[in-house]
Amino acid sequence: MSRPVTGPRPVLVAAVAVALLGACSAGADEPAPAATAHPASSVSAPPAPASQAPTPSAGTPSAATPTKDAAGVVDRSDGALGIRFADIPDVTGQEADAVDVLQQFEVEFWRSLVDAKVSSKVADLATPSVEKLVGFNVDSNKKNGWTVSGEETDTFTKTREGKNLVVVDLCVDSTKTTYTKDGATQSGTDVGQPTFSVRAEVGLVDGSTWRVQSYRTGDAC
Repeated sequence: MSRPVTGPRPVLVAAVAVALLGACSAGADEPAPAATAHPASSVSAPPAPASQAPTPSAGTPSAATPTKDAAGVVDRSDGALGIRFADIPDVTGQEADAVDVLQQFEVEFWRSLVDAKVSSKVADLATPSVEKLVGFNVDSNKKNGWTVSGEETDTFTKTREGKNLVVVDLCVDSTKTTYTKDGATQSGTDVGQPTFSVRAEVGLVDGSTWRVQSYRTGDAC
């Protein structure tokens, strides 16, 4: 139920290793909803269940009005879509740029899970391998009959800046995420993944564009 090991967010359960993350099992031999993918250094995409808020109208992505938190960093939370951010770091410069891009990516990853189709904005926010991970999560949920809705909260826990690279750790709370299959509904807690950690690497591409280039999910947080 956790996001793919090399991708963002849970697909029914927030880049880029090539290892596959197996989805958590929601029942005996039944595949669990895909939660969130987290790429390591390769490209890996496990099934991911997890979709927070109610599915927005198909077609045009709902755009929440970004607000500034006390530190002046943009808060990309979208209550209508069902994704919120907490403890956004008080950073500036490259770290601020990377944090902003990661938030946007998380929003589009979540939107992709809820809408059951990859958001057109993912390609502008992530490298091809991470984009592939998002698609893997979406396809896994569709294949196994899971739909995602409800809410997800991503809490920032740590950021480290390197040369043209920022590593960000998140703790994803999916206790209010709803996974539905064959009319039966389960929460992130029910599927065994109330929380999970995410480590994303956001790098500067072509000297001017920040993109999520590695996304990996981990244990409970």
